[in-house]
Amino acid sequence: GKHAASCASDNGRHTAAHRRRDLATVAVNWVTTSLMILSMLSLVAGRKSTLTVEDDSRSVFLVEPFCFVQGGSLKFQATGLELSGVPTDSPTDTGKKSKKKKDMIGFLVRRIGEGGAYAVASMDEVASRQCLLTKAKPEDHVVRMVGNNTSFSLDITDKNAGLYSIVYSNCREGSRASFSLAVELMNQGGVYLSAGDIPLPVCYAVVGLLFLGAGVVWYSLLFKNRDTAYKIHWLMGALVMVKAFVLLFEAFRYESIKRTGSGYGWSTIYYVLTFIKGLMLFSTILLIGTGWSFLKPFLNTRDKRILLVVLPLQVVVNTAMVVVEETPPGTMGWMTWRDVLHFFDVVCCCAILFPIVWSIRHLREAALADG
Repeated sequence: GKHAASCASDNGRHTAAHRRRDLATVAVNWVTTSLMILSMLSLVAGRKSTLTVEDDSRSVFLVEPFCFVQGGSLKFQATGLELSGVPTDSPTDTGKKSKKKKDMIGFLVRRIGEGGAYAVASMDEVASRQCLLTKAKPEDHVVRMVGNNTSFSLDITDKNAGLYSIVYSNCREGSRASFSLAVELMNQGGVYLSAGDIPLPVCYAVVGLLFLGAGVVWYSLLFKNRDTAYKIHWLMGALVMVKAFVLLFEAFRYESIKRTGSGYGWSTIYYVLTFIKGLMLFSTILLIGTGWSFLKPFLNTRDKRILLVVLPLQVVVNTAMVVVEETPPGTMGWMTWRDVLHFFDVVCCCAILFPIVWSIRHLREAALADG
């Protein structure tokens, strides 16, 4: 009987050990895959972007918004236009009909104007699904795609400075278009940032230094009070330091985009740190909510389940949100994926509230039991 009990105990320990190793393997695979995706995204960051459209049946979508000041320039070039899903021209109608067919596809470059009308105007244009090329305003620039190479360039003066949007429109019902679009948006002095984003490098650098100073002060207090400090305090300090470096590398990334139009290697480091910061933030909140290190040195089964559900979901959501943010708005399904990911981000935020509620209820019950 003793040998049987011993064997059962050993089997239980081995099973638990295997489960921990399996969970560790899954976590490492998640992290490795996510970091690989994030490292590749540095190639697409910036205001020199290329959008590849393949067999797209959308009648209208927003390509890119940008705010210009005097001296800026807007340039784009569409190449390799191919149409499918349209009736074939008869032998006697080749030429004019074929040219007219492609004339019904193009871009509308519109100055939105003052105030916050950008979002409303863009959503109205996208939701209308009407032919914008034939309903353009006098001040709009209509660029029809003719042939396999269509280019457009606009120099910004003091009179026409402001917020612009590039909107694609396909007025040929039932057709699907394929093409490649290269866009270059630049402000005066070779600045590849939108007018409202130009101060961001300095702002991020200043706030990053403030967080770094706060982290140094926090750790100095922890070292002075090492005997009374809990493990969660050290984790909170690490989170503040990671947040500081995220902001500093975000400043470097925006400065690189400002000068060259691309984030280069700064984007890779920024995305990796942002990924780590997101995991640490939710882990810290969950651990504080469960009372770990303050009230108990362990996590119960219910707390572990929440960690195993929320953290992988947060890894997926953070990685996918970075992919969506670095993808041009004109990409098919961009708005849908953005809304879905924001929904799951809210779900994660709500899920981490459960341990906090449970801890409060547990403390209240313990206080009532003690009298």
